[in-house]
Amino acid sequence: MPDQEYDVKKLWSLEGRNFVVLGTGSGIGAHVVDGLHQLGANVFCASASEKTAKKAAAIGNFPYAAADATKKEDVERVFAQAKAQFGCVNGVVDVIGKAINQPVVETGEDEWQMLYEMNLKHQIWAISIGGKACAEAGGGSIVCISSMSGVWCYPNQGAYGTYKAGLNHLVKSASLELCRKNVRVNAVAPGFTRNERLSSLIPDEKKWESLADFLPCGYSYPSDVANVVLFLSSPLAGHVNGQIISTDGGQGLTAPVLDVF
Repeated sequence: MPDQEYDVKKLWSLEGRNFVVLGTGSGIGAHVVDGLHQLGANVFCASASEKTAKKAAAIGNFPYAAADATKKEDVERVFAQAKAQFGCVNGVVDVIGKAINQPVVETGEDEWQMLYEMNLKHQIWAISIGGKACAEAGGGSIVCISSMSGVWCYPNQGAYGTYKAGLNHLVKSASLELCRKNVRVNAVAPGFTRNERLSSLIPDEKKWESLADFLPCGYSYPSDVANVVLFLSSPLAGHVNGQIISTDGGQGLTAPVLDVF
């Protein structure tokens, strides 16, 4: 049986495809919107803040909305608005996440609940509602942002990592169920990424220099993570499904854990 026509430029193109991006405030989310725009996609930008959603959307004069992605009704509204704007949804990217840095035994009930809502609950709605939307369009791609804390165990990251590990299992389970509907589900697991959130946790420049020396490829930037999201969202990754792809600069290859917090 002959292979499909192999045109790499065509496979990279997202021309005419419609995406919903949840969490477009800054960093990875803003880079994902920019990259989707450069590849020709239409993007519906959603963020907890209308101001940040509008800012990300301005790059392509895209539609946008403020939404609490932990609430099912808000996510349903976002997808309904996207369908009204574009006619259908071919892709979903969920970038939302939040971490704390403390031992498991010192993590309180409210903190566990917050971590669940910010790292798993909204991904459930993104995958379930987004998966149905993509299936209705004849197929598509869903990409979630996980973390290396959900793959490996790090000191003071146990509570955060627990929900990221749960997300990884959700991605794999959903990918198995949705693939027959031509919908792929994958996740990207960043390691130390020099974004606004982590920079606020690690304000010491010398510690970033230590990280750069410690990690095989150094620390990453939001654009490094966005690049993998774009690959997974494109037809070029048409046979990649149910994967948790690390963008950790080789961090997972090293046994020691550097104490930078």
